[in-house]
Formats: sequence, structure tokens, C-alpha cells
Amino acid sequence: MAEREAAGDLVNSSRAALWAVPGQAAKAGAGLLLFAYGDAVTLSHFLDEATHAARSFKAHNPELQIAVVTNNASVDRALFSHVLRPREDLLFRGSPCPYEKDPAKTAKCVGRPRQWATRLYYMALSPFALTWALDSNAVSCTPGAAGRFLAAAHASPPLWGRDPGFTQCAQAWPTISQASFV
Repeated sequence: MAEREAAGDLVNSSRAALWAVPGQAAKAGAGLLLFAYGDAVTLSHFLDEATHAARSFKAHNPELQIAVVTNNASVDRALFSHVLRPREDLLFRGSPCPYEKDPAKTAKCVGRPRQWATRLYYMALSPFALTWALDSNAVSCTPGAAGRFLAAAHASPPLWGRDPGFTQCAQAWPTISQASFV
């Protein structure tokens, strides 16, 4: 009996280790997560968009925490409360638009480090307990709306019977924030 319990503990601790997200226990509050990474051809464009997005959200929600995933060397720390630096080996390459039908357009994009898998990976590393992940070209149009939305979401009961931040989806899917898709 004791052997069976010990084996069960080993399996459970191994499973937990496989699904662990670094820094999960330190996550706090709610905030936005923007993406501005890429190669030399696209990085400047996406960082400009993310900076514009952050300015618009800060103008309407001055206390809002905003994180950015970027491989750019410099970022305006007055706009971004957190900067996540993606590792080069975790900028997953591929087409950012797998549904594109035009072969010429697809050929230009294949191999660029801005594929959706990168976003999913870095959503799991968000510094917030509740993350609202947005594209770099998002804009805030209504004063206070984003702050109210995140405050209401953070105060709400857990989604799907789980913590609204990052969850273990039935131990069968990598941990991602269900709240990131709001």
C-alpha cells in the first residue's frame, strides 16, 4: 500500500513538473500583454505599433500594467511595466498567416520569427495573474474601459471552475491563459 502511494506521489509530482510555468507563484494582478518581436525586417514596425497601443491604453488607463514581449534592445519603460525578452530559440519560425492562399505572400513570410506558437508560449510567461493579450495594433478608444474590464475580470469567479490566470487544462494541454482570449 505504501509503495502504491509513493508511486502515485511520484507520478503526480512528475506531472506537475511537466506542466509547471516558471514564475507562476509570483504572478499578480491584471494587465495587458503586447507582442513586438521579429526579424530585422519586421521588428521596428511591430514595436512602433505596440508603443502606439501602449500610449493609447496609458492615456485612458494611467494605472494599467502593460507588458511587452520584444527582442528589441530598447523599450520605453514609462509605457511598459514589464519587458519579456524572448530567447532566439523560442522565436518559433513559420508563416504568421497559415491560411494565406497566395503562394507569393506565403513565400515571403515562411521562416519569419512571428508565428503564433511564439505568442502562445510567451502568454504562459505573462507576469500577471490575469492577462489580456492583444495584438500590437490594438488601440484604446474609451477612457477607463480597459482598466474597468480587467478589474471586473479579476474580481470575477474563476473561469470554467479554474483560476482565471493560467491553468492546467485537464493535465492534457500545455498551460495557457484562458483569460488571454477574452
